[in-house]
Amino acid sequence: MKKFRLISLLLAIVFSIILTGGTYASAKVLKENIPYESISEDTKISIQNYGVNCKISVYVNDILDHEVLLNRDTGEMTLNDFKARNVQFLNVNDYLTDVQPYYEGEPTDGYYFIASGTSYLDPNIMGLLYGKDRISENVGKRINFSSGTKVGAVSGVIISCLGLFVPGSGVISTIILALGSSIVGGVLGSYIDGTVRLKEYVTDLKVKVKGTVPFTTYRSTGYAKTYNALTDRVEEVYVGTAGNWNDNATLIHQGISAYLN
Repeated sequence: MKKFRLISLLLAIVFSIILTGGTYASAKVLKENIPYESISEDTKISIQNYGVNCKISVYVNDILDHEVLLNRDTGEMTLNDFKARNVQFLNVNDYLTDVQPYYEGEPTDGYYFIASGTSYLDPNIMGLLYGKDRISENVGKRINFSSGTKVGAVSGVIISCLGLFVPGSGVISTIILALGSSIVGGVLGSYIDGTVRLKEYVTDLKVKVKGTVPFTTYRSTGYAKTYNALTDRVEEVYVGTAGNWNDNATLIHQGISAYLN
């Protein structure tokens, strides 16, 4: 176990050096080709996704203040504080507590008909597209952070609450504001105490061909459902979409293709 943790630590250090170009580089000025968003008057944030890894870069007055490298599988975070010239190794699970309940909603009326059509693969074969809607919420995570906490670290913890969704910079700042804090100088302006959970509006899809179901998929729209314990207020913040958002004709084509193969 100790050997595994040592290997994980070494990999985190190597990953940090690769992405940052060295831990204690001289002050880096914000480059125009880096995707970022302003989240307060003096703070900008960039979130870049590398598979299971995310790099969160926080700029204060256009100078790189700190970066967080998050592994979404393990929850491990490496915080490179360029201003204080130090590195911290953190884990999102140290900042989270599960909150019940959660649920997986299912419709009572089953699948409904959406569309029918054929494919150029075989114009004589008809595909029927059906869908059913449900709402899914994952286990809520209780978050507590003190005033002055680095925004990058808070962002890493929030991202870990949202499953496969990697929210944009503007979404992160909206969630932080919903939890009750402003952002000043790359840190929280005040204490936050609340809950974040992923809420998905899901449509399960299937294509029937000659009495069989050769193809199933889904599409979903995700929201961060936040609860501010200090104000007793609940908000839903749009995060993004996931799954198969092809049009009906393409979905039917995919179903017929699966049937023929």
